[in-house]
Amino acid sequence: MHARSVVWCVAASLVLGCAVGCASGKASRAAQPSSAAPVPEDVTTNQVRSLAMSAADSYSTAVEQACDQVRVSTTQPLVVEWAWETKIATNLACFTNASGPNDAEALLDMVIFATLKRSAMEEYWIPTLLHDAGKPALEIYKRGEADVWNTAGKALTPEQLAELRGLIERWRKDHAGQYYLVHLRFTNLASDLGFDPYSPKAAAPGSIFGMLHLNPLAGLDPMTAEMRNYRAMSERLIYMSVRMPRVLGWQVEYAAIRATATPEVHRALDTADRFAVIAEKLPSDVSKERQAALEQVHDLVKAERQAAIDQVNQSVSAQRVALTDELTKQTSQLGQIVADVNRLVGNVQQTAASVNQSTSKTIVTTEEASQRTMVLGFRLGLVLILVLIFCPPAALLLYRLAIKRWVAPGAR
Repeated sequence: MHARSVVWCVAASLVLGCAVGCASGKASRAAQPSSAAPVPEDVTTNQVRSLAMSAADSYSTAVEQACDQVRVSTTQPLVVEWAWETKIATNLACFTNASGPNDAEALLDMVIFATLKRSAMEEYWIPTLLHDAGKPALEIYKRGEADVWNTAGKALTPEQLAELRGLIERWRKDHAGQYYLVHLRFTNLASDLGFDPYSPKAAAPGSIFGMLHLNPLAGLDPMTAEMRNYRAMSERLIYMSVRMPRVLGWQVEYAAIRATATPEVHRALDTADRFAVIAEKLPSDVSKERQAALEQVHDLVKAERQAAIDQVNQSVSAQRVALTDELTKQTSQLGQIVADVNRLVGNVQQTAASVNQSTSKTIVTTEEASQRTMVLGFRLGLVLILVLIFCPPAALLLYRLAIKRWVAPGAR
C-alpha cells in the first residue's frame, strides 16, 4: 500500500506539474534578468532539462557500446576491469548530471563531461593502457561528444558555445594530466577558474556564467512555483528510477566477476573439481566384486561368440575354396577357347592378307597391261596419222613425176 501511495503521489504531481508548466514556462522566461541569457528565447527550462536528459542517454549508450567492444576484444584483465568500471561510472555520471536541480547547468555538465572524457581517452587511456584496443572506442567517444554538443546547440547561442569551449580548454591547460572526471561540474570548473556570482564575467550580457545562479521560478506566485518545482523533482526521480536498476545490475555483475576471479575462489573451484572426480570414482570402487562378475560373464559370452564366429568362418572358407577351384577350372577352359579363337582369327588374318596381296598383284598387272595397250594404240594412231598426212602428197608427187617422165616423151 505504501508503494502504491508513492506512485499515486508521483502521478498526481506530474499531472499538476503539466497543468502549471505551460503557464509557468513563459513566466519564468519573462522573469529572467536581461544580463543572464542562458538559453534562446524560444526554449523553456523544461525543454533544456529534456535536452540534458536526451544528451545523457545518447552519450551513456555510446560509451556503453564502446566499453563492451573493448571488453570482448581483449584478454587483458586490466583492460576488462577498465571497461566495466568506465561503463558503470560514465552512466552514473550522465544520469547524475541530467537529474541535477539546475536544468541549464545539467546540460552544461554533460557537455563538459563528454568533452573531457574524450580528451582523457585520447591523451591518457589509449597511450598507457588500451593501445590498439581503444582506437575503435575513441571513434565512438568522438561521435558521442559531437552528439552532446549538437544537443546543447539547441539551447545555447553560438557565442555561449564558443565561450564554453574556451572555458574547457583553459581548464584543461590548468589541470593537465587529470583523467578522473566523473563528477566534474560546471560550477566546480567556474570556481577553479576564479569566477563567482560577483565577477564581471558573470554579469556580462549573454554570458554563460549567468546560468550559475539563474532562478527559473522567479516572478511566479508561491503555489505555481512550488508545483513547478515539485513537477521537475518528480521528472528527475522518474528519470533516475528508470535507469538506475540497469546500472545496479552492471555493478552486481561486475562484483560477481571480480569475486569469482580471486585466487581463493579458484582454489575452492579446484577443490570442488577434485571432490567431483572422487565422487565419480566412488561407485566403481564400491562395486568391484559386481564389476568382476560382470567382466567374467562378458568374457564367457565373448568366448562363445568368438567360437561361433570361427565355425562360421571355417565353413565359409571351405565353400570359398571350392568355389575358387571351380572358377579356376572354368577359367582354364575359357582360356583354351580364347586361344582357339585367337588362332582362328590369325588364320583369317593371314588369308585376308594373301587375298589382299593377290588382288594387289592383279590390279598392278591390269594397270601395266592397260598402260602398254594405251601406249601401243597411241603409237599406231600416230603412225596412221602420219601416213594419212604424208602419203597422199607423196603419191601425188610420184604420180606427177611419172606422168612427166613417161607420157611426155611419147607425145613428143
